Amino acid sequence: MTLTVDTTLPNTLRELLRSHAPDCTLLASLGSQTLLMSADTSPLLVRDLTPPDEWFDSGELTWLTRDGALLGLMWSQQAVPESTVQLLTMLLSAARSDSSQREANVLITQLPEGAAWLSGDLVFQQVSRRFLELHHLSAAQVLGQSFDAVFPARSHTSLLLRQVAAGRAAYQEREWLPGSPGGRGFWLRSQMRPYYGGAAAGVLWTMYDITQEIALSARINALLLGARLPTAVLSSSGEVLERSESLRRSLPGTADPQNALLWQWPIWHDPAEVERQLTEALTEALSQPQQRFECTLQVLGGERAIISLYCGDQLEDALGNDDAPPEDAATPEPLFTEGEALVVAEFHFHERQEMDSAQHRLLSGVIAHSPQATLLLGAADDSGERPVWLASEAAATLLGVERSALSVPGGVPLGRLLKALNVQLSRPDLTPLSTVTLTTQASLDGGVLSAVLTRSDGLRRSLQITGARLSTGEGAPQRNEPLALYLHDVTTLKNLEDRLKHDAAHDPLTGLPNWPGLRAKLVQQAHKQLCVLSLSVDDFGVLQSALGRSAGDHLLIQVAARLHHWRKDAQVARLEGEHFALVLPEIESASALVLADEVQHLLTMPLRVGGREMRISASVGVACGADTAEQLLEHARTALLSARRTGRAGRQSYRPEMMSAEAGLLELEHDLRGALPSQMTLLFQPVINLHGGRVQGAEVLLRWKHPTRGLLSPAQFLPLASRTGMLPALGRWVVAEVSAQRQRWQGPHPKLRLAINFSAAELLDEDVLSEFGQQVREVGGLDLELSASSLIQPDSASALHSKAAAHTSAALAELRQHGAHIWVDDFGDGASSLTALERFPLSGVKLHPSFVANLLSGPRHLALLEGTVDLARKLSLEVIAVGVETQAQAKILEKAGCHAAQGFFYSPPMALAEFERWLATQVLD
Repeated sequence: MTLTVDTTLPNTLRELLRSHAPDCTLLASLGSQTLLMSADTSPLLVRDLTPPDEWFDSGELTWLTRDGALLGLMWSQQAVPESTVQLLTMLLSAARSDSSQREANVLITQLPEGAAWLSGDLVFQQVSRRFLELHHLSAAQVLGQSFDAVFPARSHTSLLLRQVAAGRAAYQEREWLPGSPGGRGFWLRSQMRPYYGGAAAGVLWTMYDITQEIALSARINALLLGARLPTAVLSSSGEVLERSESLRRSLPGTADPQNALLWQWPIWHDPAEVERQLTEALTEALSQPQQRFECTLQVLGGERAIISLYCGDQLEDALGNDDAPPEDAATPEPLFTEGEALVVAEFHFHERQEMDSAQHRLLSGVIAHSPQATLLLGAADDSGERPVWLASEAAATLLGVERSALSVPGGVPLGRLLKALNVQLSRPDLTPLSTVTLTTQASLDGGVLSAVLTRSDGLRRSLQITGARLSTGEGAPQRNEPLALYLHDVTTLKNLEDRLKHDAAHDPLTGLPNWPGLRAKLVQQAHKQLCVLSLSVDDFGVLQSALGRSAGDHLLIQVAARLHHWRKDAQVARLEGEHFALVLPEIESASALVLADEVQHLLTMPLRVGGREMRISASVGVACGADTAEQLLEHARTALLSARRTGRAGRQSYRPEMMSAEAGLLELEHDLRGALPSQMTLLFQPVINLHGGRVQGAEVLLRWKHPTRGLLSPAQFLPLASRTGMLPALGRWVVAEVSAQRQRWQGPHPKLRLAINFSAAELLDEDVLSEFGQQVREVGGLDLELSASSLIQPDSASALHSKAAAHTSAALAELRQHGAHIWVDDFGDGASSLTALERFPLSGVKLHPSFVANLLSGPRHLALLEGTVDLARKLSLEVIAVGVETQAQAKILEKAGCHAAQGFFYSPPMALAEFERWLATQVLD
């Protein structure tokens, strides 16, 4: 397939994914095509908005909908922020060919940064409020004006924008804009990308004021240039803004202190004392910028650090840059401006102590033999905290840090180290878990502690933690005993358990709660007024047979999306197949049918399935009251069954008398499950050739010999068979029985033809149709009767619509090629379509009994009969009259040109033995 939509829109979507949701995959409908894309892969054309199967196995599936229409689906391992969902939904909605320009305008004006949307010829269409603030302009000065007219001096930016208008994204690292007269200039960083909104393409230009960033970076780089000693640049609050590489290398076993307060660096023996001394020194350095201040601090492992603080005019001297600037060098900017202050901290390290060999061998031995992520902790201090002596590579990987960050010389208390690394421990319910509690419980023999680890990157892992004391002591744990902590990552197992719990309460296709999941949600609403709507998509089985399983699943996903977004107070569940339930609180019976009408109208809006628009309908049953959810759902489903019997798009409110009627049907449904094949029987009604009076065939009629209710016609049990999924089995049984009987009559009655009735669902059942075709080829003498209604269906529920109709027509043509006759039964009953006579390869029509019953009522009825027969003759179709009860009717039918007839005048339907005796008295073709 070839991408036909403007490529600027997919590119814009990829840019938004890259900046807002880099781990997400997007399935989006763009115009007449559907694309699958992510931030790092090119868009892939797919057939429709059917999510891949693996999306249901793990991760989070998010619907992107607007006004009931499904615009796309997003999948990621983690939940997607709501702001990202809203932004992508707004863009997809704005980009729809039928959207108004207002959507695109809203998108631009709501962006929080400076943003502008320009047309392809660089005329401003819309700008954000921040854009106007940055440039000190009003909307009237910008909108409708060309870029060059608004900014005549920004030639390079104009060149980049023209490049973007041609389809190539651009990035402007920095641009200096002079200020207004008397004002200060500023630096901008810009991103420019092609943009598509509604029916117009153009350029989306976003920008950021980076003046402070550049100024601060310049000052810090100037300070660090030429520093002779390990050096850090601090803000007035003590935050490490930048540090020299020599400082970073001087203590390689520690975390980088950049962007943290200096006293929070996990190297200090007594952090509280360090904070006190450094705070005092900073205060003095800032208040007396001409002076130098020093403080001596104790580092873990016995080392001392002498820190010298400088500020003001002492900065350049402190950094030791003795080189004179060249004569032609520009005058440097001041190192700090009014309202700002930077402090330089120089470090002098003394008396570093190495571990003794015994301790090293002990630590190395423990780590070498550790099968798990392991932390080796030293003796506890007075607060119960234990220092981290050594960590395994697996532990560092689990915590999301370098192993050197865990192995600080002298050891850092576990709690303080985790805090410095921005790693959090909590209980399974996400309440905080102190490291003292952790190490105490883990040190108990056989103790297993469950915990949740949240890393600095936000990744969350489930742990089971065990501990082992590294001494031979007995009894209660001693503080002077080292402790090995083993961290077992059970995230996969925990996720599997959570997934199993989730799946037990949710439908895997739509993500909606299933009945157990809905029931659990309704526990808190017991004995409250509730309204339950039981909903079923009409003729879904026929739809799925016609369009395929994948298209049927896609349709259900869209139905689920519409129901889910219908009302915020509605609890929605998919019960099974095409059946859904909606539960609303505090709704009285008087309003229930109004809500049912709303839901039905919601589902009448077109859906896109398999690249085409479809319209569906749904039947709804309603029950309201303060009963339990189970009782209300049972009542609603009873009302639904009653509504479905009234036809498509029916709706009924539950009434107590419905229960007894449905109970009878449920009993009959239960009996039907055990009726095949022992209670099923076939009757034969002969078809007589009107021109010679010979028997040319028989229609085979299915009956159910119910033990207590007697002989039941198909109208009494076939709808139940269809609802329970037994229809295909019944169809296969009839085909097999009729084929076997036709085989037995090959000798005595070689030309006798037997006709079988097929419903619309059986006509679309490839297995049943294939089995019938095989018998036609092997046995012969078999015909097919199709109801007129099975060849036409309203709107999108058409079983034979477009592709399905073509498929069925081809199958019927193949049957005719192998000798089968194809008849349209009940022709002329009001559900017939003259186009079906031309569209499908038919042999003839069987008139509805009303034609024959009204023959003697007047000339109009005779004219109608003669016109129908004449039309059939011109289309080379034979005509069989059904329901003949008198000789007078038979003579009129023969004179009108009918080829054959059947009815009680010739014979009622007969059991096999009686039919064979009757045949012995007749003349056959």
